[in-house]
Amino acid sequence: MDGPAEECAALQRLDSAVTAARGVPVDVEPDASEPTTPRHAAGSALAVTAALAATLLLWGSAFVGIRYAVREYDPGALALFRNLITAAALFAVGAFWRPKALKRPAAGDLARILAAGVIGIALYQVSLISGEQSVDAGTASLIINTSPIFTAVFALLILKERLGLRGWVGVFLGFFGAALLVTSHHDEARFGVGALWVLTAAVAQAVSFVIQKPLLLRLGPFAVTAWVGLFGALSVLPWAGTMLHDLGRASALATLAAVYLGLFPAAIGNLTWAYALTHLPAGRASTALYLVAPIALLISWLLLHEQPALQALLGGGVVISSVALVNLRRRPAVRS
Repeated sequence: MDGPAEECAALQRLDSAVTAARGVPVDVEPDASEPTTPRHAAGSALAVTAALAATLLLWGSAFVGIRYAVREYDPGALALFRNLITAAALFAVGAFWRPKALKRPAAGDLARILAAGVIGIALYQVSLISGEQSVDAGTASLIINTSPIFTAVFALLILKERLGLRGWVGVFLGFFGAALLVTSHHDEARFGVGALWVLTAAVAQAVSFVIQKPLLLRLGPFAVTAWVGLFGALSVLPWAGTMLHDLGRASALATLAAVYLGLFPAAIGNLTWAYALTHLPAGRASTALYLVAPIALLISWLLLHEQPALQALLGGGVVISSVALVNLRRRPAVRS
C-alpha cells in the first residue's frame, strides 16, 4: 500500500466482499483507480451474468444433492467424501491454472485456518447433512438463510459494529422466522430435531465468516477457500472408515450425487462466485443470493417431489424479509 487512504480503500473493498459472501450487502463507492470502459463492461456482462447464474443454480442444487446422497451415506462420511473432492479440485486448479493465487499461509494463520475448517466445513456440513436426513431440501435452504442474522449479531459482539434500529428489528424478526422454521412439522416426528441441526449449520457458517475475514486480506479468497477446504476435510477424517464402507454399498446414483456436491456446488460454485464478485458491486452480487432458496425449492419439487410445510414457507419469508432489513441499514463510510 502507498498510504493510509489506499489501505482504507483496500480494507473497504475487502469488507464489502466478505459481507457480500455472507449475504449482507453494503453500499460502497466505486474505486476510481480501476475504471471500467463501456466496451469492457459490455464484453464481460454476459460472462458475469452467466457466472452469477451458475453460482445460484449450483448452490441451490446442493441442498437437493445432499438430500439425495444422505439416503445412502452417513453424514460424516458424506462430508468427508465431498470435501476431499473439493480440496483436490481447488488445489488442482491452483497448481495448473492459478498458481499465484494459491498462496501458502503463514504459520500464524494456521490456527485460524484450522478453526475455519473445523467450524465452517466440518461442523457446518455434518450439521447440515444430518439435518437433511429429515428436513426437505427447500426448508433446509430457508433455514440456512438465517446465517446473515447470526453474522450480524457476531459482528456486533466481536467487531463492535452498530446495527441501528432497523438492524435490530431485522435481527429479532429473523429469530422469529427461525422459530417458525424450526417448529414447523412436515409429517415427520424428527423434523424438529433435523431443523435444529440445520440451524446449527447456519450458526457455524456465520462464525466461519467472522474467523475467515482477516485471512482474506492476506491470502485472497481463492487461497482461503482452498486451504480451509483442505483443513475441513482433514477434520472429518475420523469418518474415513465409514466413508469407505458407504462407498462399497451405496448405489452409483448416490455416489454420483456425492461427487457432484464436492465438484460443482463447492469447487466450481465458489470459483464462479469469486468471479462474479470481482466484476459486480458487492451489494448487487449478494442481493442475488436471495434466489438460492427459491431455486432449491424448485429443484427439490421437480426432482424429489418435496413440498415444504406452509409454516416453513411463512418462516422462510419472514427470514428473507429480516435479512433485507439488516441489509438496508446504513453503514458508516470508511474514512482515510
